[in-house]
Amino acid sequence: MDNYRQFSQLLLGDADSQFIAPYGSAATNDKIDAAFFVAFKRLFARDQIKRESFAMRFYQSASLTRVDNGSIAEFPNLYKTSELGVSVYTDIGSSNEKFTEFGGQFGNIVDAADTSRTVGLMFYDRGIAILDLEKITSASQFVTGTIDAMTPTGFTVLGAVGTETARKSKFIPDFIVSASIDNVVDHICATRFSSGSQTAITFQNTTNINSTLIFCRAAADEFNYSSNPTFTDANNRIVVIDPGQEDTQQTFTFVTSVGLYTLMIIFLLLLN
Repeated sequence: MDNYRQFSQLLLGDADSQFIAPYGSAATNDKIDAAFFVAFKRLFARDQIKRESFAMRFYQSASLTRVDNGSIAEFPNLYKTSELGVSVYTDIGSSNEKFTEFGGQFGNIVDAADTSRTVGLMFYDRGIAILDLEKITSASQFVTGTIDAMTPTGFTVLGAVGTETARKSKFIPDFIVSASIDNVVDHICATRFSSGSQTAITFQNTTNINSTLIFCRAAADEFNYSSNPTFTDANNRIVVIDPGQEDTQQTFTFVTSVGLYTLMIIFLLLLN
């Protein structure tokens, strides 16, 4: 909840707001309750992520549990690499609908196999993706394994015989609600992305190069004098091209270049 509120404040401008995908939907099941936030480092996202360049390969299903005589056996699958339900989620089509919120520009993230199915949001200026875990995973799948808990041993087995979730624990809500943030992150990183050659999140970044144009306009009768000692003679008269014409000819100086200097003032506060 603390993480959710932090991202809501940053991106929506209100810690009590809720993310909705697709944006503007009034459907209850489009409200993101179990959110998966992917915040890319500034080093990689730079000034913003380019629209329609994001794609993520993700396993919807956790590893399968063993079935004995038609019943589910207690076979830990929380930290086993997934094998089934691979999907690709992308922001394709986001250039057609451009939205802006407190956190900047954003677009919808959809299922590449069915682009009418929206599964999250991408905030381009912040480099943050928000995905709905109830849509990108098999939320009702049975999961079992060791998770952190306030017990004498410091852990408990989710879905184990003799527990409240015996042989019926689901990814959502049981695992998401009961596990620690470390358990959730470890599970998603280790099993839902895998670690093989096909593991991938891709996007293009955008780097804005800022430039400033400064115009210096000088009228014909401005800046026509010089502080150079050779500009005047010993009698303090302007040196001109034709000697003897000092009383009639005008100065012929003109601006050749303009220098722009930045003055940096550093204040040092000395504390005794």
